[in-house]
Amino acid sequence: MKKILRYLFVLFASLVLLAACNQSNVSEDLGEDIDQNETEETTGGEDATEEKDDTTEESGSDTDGDGGEDSDKTTDPDTEENDDKDKGANTAPAPDKSKSPETPATNNGKSEPKDTPDNEPSYVLENDAFKIITPKPNDEIENEVVVRGLARVYEGTIQYELEDGHYILASGFTTASSGAPGWGEFEITINVDFISSSTATLILYEESAKDGSRLHELVIPLKNAKDDYWSGGDSDGDGQTVVAENSVFEIYEPAPHSEVENQVVVRGLARVYEGTVLYELEDGHHILANGFTTASTGAPDWGEFEVIINFDQVANNTATLILFTESAKDGSRMHELMIPLTVKK
Repeated sequence: MKKILRYLFVLFASLVLLAACNQSNVSEDLGEDIDQNETEETTGGEDATEEKDDTTEESGSDTDGDGGEDSDKTTDPDTEENDDKDKGANTAPAPDKSKSPETPATNNGKSEPKDTPDNEPSYVLENDAFKIITPKPNDEIENEVVVRGLARVYEGTIQYELEDGHYILASGFTTASSGAPGWGEFEITINVDFISSSTATLILYEESAKDGSRLHELVIPLKNAKDDYWSGGDSDGDGQTVVAENSVFEIYEPAPHSEVENQVVVRGLARVYEGTVLYELEDGHHILANGFTTASTGAPDWGEFEVIINFDQVANNTATLILFTESAKDGSRMHELMIPLTVKK
């Protein structure tokens, strides 16, 4: 039994000793590996340092070869600052987008808008729906009327009418460049063949979509440029000599300042409402005779007429024959044509 125990003790001790030896060998191997790694890292660092030094020396050699300074020398801070200033002088500063552009100022320091083609022209007449550039009120018209301006009407539709107190000379519509609520440009050329009055009226308006009534009427009064007296001796188309005329009368006789005794024969053409020619003979103190006659046709055509005016007493040796038409609105005289006469006593 004792021999068995001794054998086991020896076996255990051998195992412990063998384990201790193995542990010592492992530690020595590990230490050698660590020493080898440190040696390799040191060697690698020295190699990298040598390569860097070689590169620096080569760069310095190139600089020296070009006549420059040695790269190992320390750069002067003042030189770097001057270099930065030179670079800034050659480079324009970027604009600051957050700032608004400068606006030219007046003497008071306030901005003043520049004149542009978009500035609105001056308007001679306007209301909520129309702004008129031409014609001006009381402009003289002869053969046509040019209407130009802006309109703010439904679908841009502009209605117009030209009348002279007796007749509607022209009417119709045109379309502006855009409809309400914006302002649209428009231009109308109205041809005028005949005006029976010394005045005419242009009316612009919008037509109601509900009942067709007129909305936003703008009335522009105009004058008849042909409503002037003159005597001439020109011939009409029939070869008759016209001795006095205006826009509605062409008189063949009597000639201005012709001599009359107890009667005046008046003959010529008239272009008047319903052909009604009104006349008056006066001597500066009294109305010697007055009345009317009817031409062969009414306006707008020319109608022939002839009237014989008898008179008895004259205050002096002069008289005046006045031919005219009467306004349908207020009964006032229109288109007066005065022919001075000499009375033989």
